Amino acid sequence: MTAARIGYGLRTAALAAALLAGGGVGRAEDKPAVDEATRAELLKLNSFTGDDAMQGKLTELIKDKDKSKKLIAAAVLMAKEKPPPFNFNACLILAKAAHSGKQLEAAETFYEQCAEAATKIQSVTKTIRAYDGLIDLYSDMKKFNGVEEVCQKFLDLKGGEELEKQKPFVLEKLVQAKAKQGDTAKALEMAEALVQADEGGWYFVQLKGWVQREAGKTDDAIDTYKEAIGYLQEAAKDPEEGQHIEI
Repeated sequence: MTAARIGYGLRTAALAAALLAGGGVGRAEDKPAVDEATRAELLKLNSFTGDDAMQGKLTELIKDKDKSKKLIAAAVLMAKEKPPPFNFNACLILAKAAHSGKQLEAAETFYEQCAEAATKIQSVTKTIRAYDGLIDLYSDMKKFNGVEEVCQKFLDLKGGEELEKQKPFVLEKLVQAKAKQGDTAKALEMAEALVQADEGGWYFVQLKGWVQREAGKTDDAIDTYKEAIGYLQEAAKDPEEGQHIEI
């Protein structure tokens, strides 16, 4: 082998080593995961403020299913960046668009980022929306253990009157999740406690009836639903009577 050929071989080996080590050109990993035009379009979601503007953008995404699917897939890749590039409003739009389009794992990613963003800025309203989205998502996925976990996390939150007002309804979701997992005895016990706490109200009475029906106790469920109707009729006579009592 000539000296020139040996030199060529060494240069080739060195180039190959550099390519394998990450210094080469054209590796798939070196290319941007998301093209700049798509990235720019997705980052614009951070600028949407107010429910009307956000709803308008969400409706636009839902209508164009093919485009929405591609944007959400790209957004999932971007969501892995540190720090995450999307604010709460952008995450909520993406979460709801993904949820609507049955991209459920993507929806989970963005609802979770909504919750993180809401916690960071200490917004009770945004926290409620994030957790409500996650509960609905897990219910649609029939991941009732996930529903239970999210409900429990919400119930453990401290956040003043606005947050506390939502807790009875989160308890309702927790009861339903328990029942859907087959623990109807515990679900019925919890529903009964809610009925007692809301004495004279109809709302949790109908929840108790739902649990009884889920447990196969059809006759008991019928009686309980009749009881709820009775409370509603009484409330209709006097709006001040039978009002929902918060716990």
